[in-house]
Amino acid sequence: MFRFDGRVSPVGGDGLARLNYPVMIAAIAEHFGDIRNFGQHGTINVCDLKPLLCKRFADYWSPEVVWHPVAGQDRLGYVRHEYYGLIKIKFACPPDGDLHEAWIIMPEGHPWAYDENGGVEVIAEEFITGVKRGVSCAIHLDHTPSVARPVVFGSHFGHMALVTNSASVPPHPIRQ
Repeated sequence: MFRFDGRVSPVGGDGLARLNYPVMIAAIAEHFGDIRNFGQHGTINVCDLKPLLCKRFADYWSPEVVWHPVAGQDRLGYVRHEYYGLIKIKFACPPDGDLHEAWIIMPEGHPWAYDENGGVEVIAEEFITGVKRGVSCAIHLDHTPSVARPVVFGSHFGHMALVTNSASVPPHPIRQ
């Protein structure tokens, strides 16, 4: 099992995920039912991952998903076309605490989906009480995601360039 130590982002989000993710997840679940009950409490933004996580591979890449944001339409639009990558994980907060079933979600429209030096968004099935801004946490991965990012990922947002930094970590099975 691979362990990635990090911390819950001290900045926090704008609260839109808590409102929009139930709608967005329902739309993704039409194609990939495994996540149907995840993300109902928003996302956990995890930063400062050590080692870094390769975001070029996932367990699942969605087809184009069309969904309708319920909040933040001035920034997100009223109809959103987007692709998603998903990686099955276990999440612990604190790092040596209980393991919770979770997914890393990589929305095509989020800059973290393209920056291997950046953080990840985690969606869990349950509300995890230990999660607070700035606290340490851990992501556990018991497999190597093997599905390559599709060429169309990024097409709705100008094909954002993938930012990688392979030299920042020793050779690692997750970094391909």
